[in-house]
Amino acid sequence: MPTESAIGPYEEIQVPPGLSPVLDVGGVTVRMKPRTHAIFKLDSLQKPRIELLSGSIVIRSADDTAQIGIAAGGLNGIILSGLMGSVAIDVSKSPPDVLAARQTRQSQIARVCALEKPVEWKQTQPGGLPVARPLRGISDVFQLSPREILEWSEVNPLEASLYTVDSLPTWAVSSRPLSRLKKSASESLAEAITRPEPLLKSLIELSDDSRIENRMIAVETLALLGWYDQLVELLASAPRPGPGPSAEMWKQLEGQSVPPAFADVSQAFALKKSLRDHVRPEQGEILVGLAARSLLSDAQEARTPKLISLLKDENIIFRRYAIQWLRELYEESPSDMAKYRADWSEEQLVEGADFWRKRYDQGLLRPRTP
Repeated sequence: MPTESAIGPYEEIQVPPGLSPVLDVGGVTVRMKPRTHAIFKLDSLQKPRIELLSGSIVIRSADDTAQIGIAAGGLNGIILSGLMGSVAIDVSKSPPDVLAARQTRQSQIARVCALEKPVEWKQTQPGGLPVARPLRGISDVFQLSPREILEWSEVNPLEASLYTVDSLPTWAVSSRPLSRLKKSASESLAEAITRPEPLLKSLIELSDDSRIENRMIAVETLALLGWYDQLVELLASAPRPGPGPSAEMWKQLEGQSVPPAFADVSQAFALKKSLRDHVRPEQGEILVGLAARSLLSDAQEARTPKLISLLKDENIIFRRYAIQWLRELYEESPSDMAKYRADWSEEQLVEGADFWRKRYDQGLLRPRTP
């Protein structure tokens, strides 16, 4: 779909990383942030409605009489007025920490924020009809003041709350400009997904591109669509002279793709299958346990020695995950960090693993405080 488009009566759109399309929905301009998933449709009264499944959008209109239906988590309503000022809407997971995401123990949270002008909100059913049982904590019809947030949580699904913030949250403000390399990768992705050939074919071809930035954005997009084989393959690839990412790129790619997948039960199932399929049968559960931070969860005294032993594993994905987890568990000085890199030679890996082993044996590892 072009960057600025008018859409039909029913469209489901999932925005890849690096892209931020602007759509016209019944006279309302909708800017979708990267990694946002939404359905645009007509409600029971044949009025435009946005069902935000995940991610963030910002909407506004040049028409002061414009109205639009919104479904976000347990928030269902119509914005009756105020769209000449921007309104930000977000559906995400809570708590936001990565460990909770990896262990699939987050709950959904939905928020609506008026940015510049008061917004009038009317509760409805998900399909747009008058609400039978309004959410507790808010009126059927009320005004949302600028910088006031309407919030719903899966933890308390029958109620909602209102609160005011001094500064706008990150999901309500414009994204930072992309770096030159990321902008180039986004352009390559945009070109790939607008080709006439099947989308998956285009993305898989881009995931084998000569440029690492293009490979990364392609496998991130495939992961958003539930295809994880290419992601796992790239995570398991060594950097130069191999095709894999550098340590920093690996951390970025893994952090943006794996925890969000584990946060969703069905996606977690698919990702675990790809992880298991990539290694020998006896290694599959170890790799899944590393990625999900569940390895030896019932025998934590054995976990650190196991992670240290993996620092010299022949497969770099085990080494990457082992050092990543160890550094989450224990404090390190800059000089300590320089003693190990997962992409070192075999001899250096042995030396680095021995350094960690000696610190463990001597009781010198200092656990990080939560």
